[in-house]
Amino acid sequence: MPPPSALIALARSTATRHALDPALVCAVVEQESAWDAHAIRYEPAFRARYVAPLGLPPTEEVARSISWGLMQVMGQVAREHGFDGKFLTALCDPVTSLDLGCAVLAAKLSAAETNVQRGLDLWNGGGNPDYAPQVLAHGPLQMTAPRTTRIDADAGRELTWTLTDFRHWWTSPARYRWCRTLRLAPLRDLTNFGDTK
Repeated sequence: MPPPSALIALARSTATRHALDPALVCAVVEQESAWDAHAIRYEPAFRARYVAPLGLPPTEEVARSISWGLMQVMGQVAREHGFDGKFLTALCDPVTSLDLGCAVLAAKLSAAETNVQRGLDLWNGGGNPDYAPQVLAHGPLQMTAPRTTRIDADAGRELTWTLTDFRHWWTSPARYRWCRTLRLAPLRDLTNFGDTK
């Protein structure tokens, strides 16, 4: 089932407000929650390492050890970025989740000097070395230029893309041929994620 168009529009407008590529934000949402605004995930290792030493009340400790909502922002990260709501469950509200998630993602990209792959690694915390390629597989995204990207692991071919090349590819029928050639099957029809209308 494709994500609701209202959520896509909200994600795109929120990304734009935070000076982020709407396609990148939509790809992160697809990867993190598959567009389920009420997605949550408890992270016991995160709790033990980062939250338990803070000596918080038990409910707050557990809530800060959960990733919440569309962008799966950890409760602790939300607090560090100024979320002061009484209950972290408010992060399941799409507007709140996207606004805070975009603020955190923008901070990670800034720390990575706008390198998208490094920014995504910082977003994910480094626990999954394949995270950035998994997100980027959800659709064409703005990348630092020039950048070499492996496009066919079997043949070992590589291609150097600039931001202009990526934008041109995004708007052309060539992207469909490219996906068919590499036998890529997207999880959902994400063709409208990069549109700026």
